Amino acid sequence: MLDRLTPATFAWLGTLLFAVLCALSVINHEMWRDELEAWMVAQNRSMPELIATLRKVGHPLLWYLLLAGLQRIGGTLFSMAILNGVVVAFSAFLLLRHAPLSRGRRLLLVMSYYWVYEYGTIARSYGLSLLLLIGAVLLYPQRQKRLWLIAVILALMINVHILNAVFAGGIAWLVFAERWRPEIAVHPAQIGRPQLLLATGILLVAVGLSIWQSMPVDEVPWSSGIQPQWEPSRAMAALKTVWCGIVPLPPLRIDFWNRSIVADGPAQNALSLLLLVVVPLLFARRPVLVIFLLLGWAALLFFFSSVYTGYQRHHGYLYLHFIAALILSSSFREKSLRSERRKAHRSRIDWRAAIETGLLAVNALALLPALIIDGRYPFSASREVARYLQKTVSEANPLIGDQDFAAMPVAGWLGRRFFYPEIGSMGYEIKWSHPSRQNLPLKRVRTDTTRQHLMLETARRMAREAGTEAVLVLNYALLTGEQAEKTFLSAIVTDERYFVYRIPPSAAQP
Repeated sequence: MLDRLTPATFAWLGTLLFAVLCALSVINHEMWRDELEAWMVAQNRSMPELIATLRKVGHPLLWYLLLAGLQRIGGTLFSMAILNGVVVAFSAFLLLRHAPLSRGRRLLLVMSYYWVYEYGTIARSYGLSLLLLIGAVLLYPQRQKRLWLIAVILALMINVHILNAVFAGGIAWLVFAERWRPEIAVHPAQIGRPQLLLATGILLVAVGLSIWQSMPVDEVPWSSGIQPQWEPSRAMAALKTVWCGIVPLPPLRIDFWNRSIVADGPAQNALSLLLLVVVPLLFARRPVLVIFLLLGWAALLFFFSSVYTGYQRHHGYLYLHFIAALILSSSFREKSLRSERRKAHRSRIDWRAAIETGLLAVNALALLPALIIDGRYPFSASREVARYLQKTVSEANPLIGDQDFAAMPVAGWLGRRFFYPEIGSMGYEIKWSHPSRQNLPLKRVRTDTTRQHLMLETARRMAREAGTEAVLVLNYALLTGEQAEKTFLSAIVTDERYFVYRIPPSAAQP
């Protein structure tokens, strides 16, 4: 049936189906702190101020420039979700229209967990990275004439997220490998030295700019947690990202996000080792792509093990390397393996194609629980808390929030500044560079009664000064005996579940 459609009709219909599915997911999605923080960081800042702030956030400039542009033309917070959805839908159209894969595979790709949910629904910079990646690999067959354009696209990618430099390095490897051994390509490209020097220069400048923009400054407290260091425990944590990134099947429970259906432990590590062997072997007939895949994965695993372990959105880069290798396969010649010639008469099943399609199908299957659970429960309870406060709190009531990263999205939705006791100041955003700020895990904060008494003392003082009730918005329950006025505990992001306390003026008396 799909073969009866013209290429253009297939691409437009597939994109329409993707857009409808993604739009329904976006409508049911409540933005969480990372999405809101990006929007707030881009607000009302000059270019030098924006760059200085991003060095405390740890991301390059390009996505934030787009958000700042949206705000200049009067865009609302929801327009960021629309922008992200349009960007990812465009990547889906390009893939459906031009990718050298079967139509069934192309549909599985765009109707998958990463395309629709992780990068399409959650409005971060990763959707823009996805579009640029697809553009670069689809342009690769035209490298002889458009190497400069591929280099520009990769340079833009690098300035969306520093991890995209790994993709750029992989494409550079393919170009130089073909120049060294032209026979590996289906249509060898005659790329001259000036073209290579120009492309190399563009990429080196892009990498330098990205590092300069996103390298954390010394005074940022959380930057100490991402300094390069190698430990066996971090290496094991990085190993399991192979399974979680390539097979993102979540558990069927409310806190499914960033979790795997396979319990954390030896099973995940064993499955990751299996994938590390099996997936590169799928490209054994094209050794240059085996090296492309292994180099990319090695760089990512080094980053996850020694710099920053990351989350599902980062681990998905392992899967995107696999997708890039699939698309690039048509540009390189197949080698006939002896073992395959001997076994050809024994089996008519193409096991490589079956495994490849199976991985695509599993990623499409992983989308279903994500959509169902996100449709049933709020992703973050921050918007619900903000609506409650709008109805029950006046401008005179002081607002106190802890932990600051959890209170920040409530402040964003509410449009009011919170007082953050940990740093002793008011604000919307997280003040990463404040010397008093700590980055404690929620598990520790829940049992830290000293911190909790600080929250209460602050609320009582502010209630006394204001002559009215102070409102505490916490992402943990107090162990000091006070009863929460309202709780918001049904959220997918576990540290964006909230407890709202009112500290009346009577409690503020000495």
